[in-house]
Amino acid sequence: IKAYQDYLPDDWSEAIVKQLPVGSVLERLVLDLALSWRSASYTAQMPATSIKAMHAAALGRGKMVSPDSSIVSYSDGILAKLSLQIPELVEDRALRALIQAALVAVAADFRDRAAAVKDDFPIEPMWDEFLNDPPFHLSLWGSQRVAYVAFYNAYEAFLIDCLKFGKGVTRLRTTDKPEFNEALRTALGQDVTNPCWSHHEINLARLARHALSHNEGRLTEELKKQKHGIELIDDDLQIMPQDIHRMLNRLRAAVAEATAVMLKIQNS
Repeated sequence: IKAYQDYLPDDWSEAIVKQLPVGSVLERLVLDLALSWRSASYTAQMPATSIKAMHAAALGRGKMVSPDSSIVSYSDGILAKLSLQIPELVEDRALRALIQAALVAVAADFRDRAAAVKDDFPIEPMWDEFLNDPPFHLSLWGSQRVAYVAFYNAYEAFLIDCLKFGKGVTRLRTTDKPEFNEALRTALGQDVTNPCWSHHEINLARLARHALSHNEGRLTEELKKQKHGIELIDDDLQIMPQDIHRMLNRLRAAVAEATAVMLKIQNS
């Protein structure tokens, strides 16, 4: 379950945004990226979050202790019900008091015995049990695919917006290769092609995104030529947490590079 958590460090966006001029275009672009990535992160870890919530609820329920007032009220309720069936309890106040005292003692004993039972149990067995549930397993599988595509798409949109700003244009597409490649080389004042676009790990992420989005998640000929490291079942890509973590490590470095270059432009 730990693998399906902490996709994006909590302090990542704060650390990068505090370097940026308040109200600047760059701040807006980074905040947009941070919001998209945070949403994708929550999607990726939702299966783990749901199990953690159930585990916390179970622990909370196990640690709940009934106060004495609740036990007395419970005993009064039982006696009221019994009195409807056994009229003698209304007339014999001594017997009624004796039964109520016994009920309170028994209930308190049950409460104390339950409180003494160790109620701290590990989360992993609960996680393993849910992995055997087909709907949960399918949601886990799908969440990683959805998040992988969302993380990469948000990064690509961020990079394109940076290039458009640097180039002073309103339209730029990665499919217009001559224009896009020229923008990578010159739009930000220095060539960011390798760290932000053609780096091996970014290229792998782009090819995997394409396979997930446009080839029903199956291995493409282009991806087949690469040492992608993604687990396969037949030709179906099985996106695992480590695939997302590996991609994000590279994309965060690319964002830092693009941001540093953009800052030079804004400060010049």
